[in-house]
Amino acid sequence: MGLPVGGIPHDKLPQCWSDDVRMNALFAPFRLKAANPESWEMKMKFWSEMLRQWCHCRGDPVVSAADAKVAFQRKGRMPSCIDIVVEEMFR
Repeated sequence: MGLPVGGIPHDKLPQCWSDDVRMNALFAPFRLKAANPESWEMKMKFWSEMLRQWCHCRGDPVVSAADAKVAFQRKGRMPSCIDIVVEEMFR
């Protein structure tokens, strides 16, 4: 349920990581921002922070969406929203 070697240590994962319902929403693709800006911003904030923490744990500030998807696999699923998060972080 955690991350592979090189990921964030289990004790540093947010509490919601073990909540299947919550994580299903966070792993889903982004919906249009105009439809629900609050939810969009919350999801962006969550994943941006997770990526920053992952970079810190790895000691490497370089992020690729492909590597992040693999690193954040959970119960056989990869987050479908990482491409947009990485794109937004580069702006």
